Amino acid sequence: MPTPNSPSINSTNYFLLSPFKYLPKIILLLILPTSLILILLFLISFTTQLNIGEMFVSVAFSPLRMVRNIKETDKNIRGLDRPLRVMTFNIWLSGARVKDGMEKIAKHIAKVDPDIVALQEVKTLETAGKLIELLNSTTTTKWQYRHHPLALYPDTAILTKHEFIEDDQYLHLQFYKNITNYLFQDEEENNKNYTNISTTFNSITTYGMGATIWLKDEDPKKEHLINFVCLHLDYRSYGPYAANNKKVNETSQIMAGERNKEGNELKILNKYMKNAQIQPLIVAGDFNSPSHLDWIEETKSIHGGWIFEWPATKLIMDAGLNDSFRAIFPDPVKDPGITWSTVQKKSGPDWDWTIPEPQDRIDFIFYKPNENFWPINSQIYAGKEELKPLPDQYENDWPSDHFSVIMEIEEKENKNIKENDKEEIEEKEEKYWYEKSEEGENNSESSYFIKKKIKYFPNLQLYMAHQLFPKV
Repeated sequence: MPTPNSPSINSTNYFLLSPFKYLPKIILLLILPTSLILILLFLISFTTQLNIGEMFVSVAFSPLRMVRNIKETDKNIRGLDRPLRVMTFNIWLSGARVKDGMEKIAKHIAKVDPDIVALQEVKTLETAGKLIELLNSTTTTKWQYRHHPLALYPDTAILTKHEFIEDDQYLHLQFYKNITNYLFQDEEENNKNYTNISTTFNSITTYGMGATIWLKDEDPKKEHLINFVCLHLDYRSYGPYAANNKKVNETSQIMAGERNKEGNELKILNKYMKNAQIQPLIVAGDFNSPSHLDWIEETKSIHGGWIFEWPATKLIMDAGLNDSFRAIFPDPVKDPGITWSTVQKKSGPDWDWTIPEPQDRIDFIFYKPNENFWPINSQIYAGKEELKPLPDQYENDWPSDHFSVIMEIEEKENKNIKENDKEEIEEKEEKYWYEKSEEGENNSESSYFIKKKIKYFPNLQLYMAHQLFPKV
């Protein structure tokens, strides 16, 4: 039998009203865990000097350079137990000449699974970003990209699974001369000059771009910096056309069309060649020019009878870089490595696709060799499905008129730096940053990178020592 103080059906009202009696305790129980979490986050932030703003990308922009802070991004960290894999890929006007071209470009990049991709014929400012979206939707690794930020036709871009430190884009000098006639005026004047500005932007041709990439690893001591250059040299005055012209009988006639390529190549490579002895350098792209290693005595019968030292490739090898494909496959007779073309076997609709198109190796990956940085594999790739030639290429699975080139390169820890050299550089570096902090410059983007990461990069240490302390 229920007692007067025990719960019963008749005590329903008591239970309905009782929560108000305990309301303060309930609120306290709800607030206390939240408060503890906030206090804990504050303590973590204070003890680690965490700046919430550093969770976001910091970009300093100028017409020629973009610099990005290095941040700890766990989902970008991947082991480099396998060799570094690089791909150069002319994507044929962003895949516009085949059905679902962008999806097919992303699919084949995912199949190859490269660490870095050099792209050419990037048709729009949206292309690289769209490819990144497609790639990131199929993998847990976060891809990044850089391309020309101003040109309506960017042409070249670099994709990577790692981290960009710095990148440079190159324009015609004429662009600056023209565009400054229209910029930095008031809004009304800029509106009047809209046509001129648009025309100037549309006329930009970017022969290439370069970037410094941080190859991240789960073990920070295995991390590397690498300089990477993507080139797309002028397609006009294509040398093999002249070489196969029966009226051409002097090498100077062929060479006349190559000088423009050579000059543009030098402009782009100049900065990165200066540092090639310190940081690994890779140059990849569509050269629109054959290799001097291929046009030799043994192959002249298929090259219109010519032996020719093509300047675009000779220049880069004279500068100390090696052709990765020929490093693995040195015989151009046995392994021609043709990259042009997957679909253009005959020339043009004007001749009803009946004139044979010169087939050649014009896409390359070059590297600066040293004992710690050496290729172990190279291949030409265009998927596995049979490709129909022009003009019936629209349903092809491979979205390009070029074969891509893939290189795998082995990295080893740099053991040439003596321990006492490291200590001396670290001592001078500490002194330098102490002096900078006295000047109020210790929060610069570059100082964040150097102070936080320099100890992991002996190659970078020597470079920075040379830059900061030229008398060392």
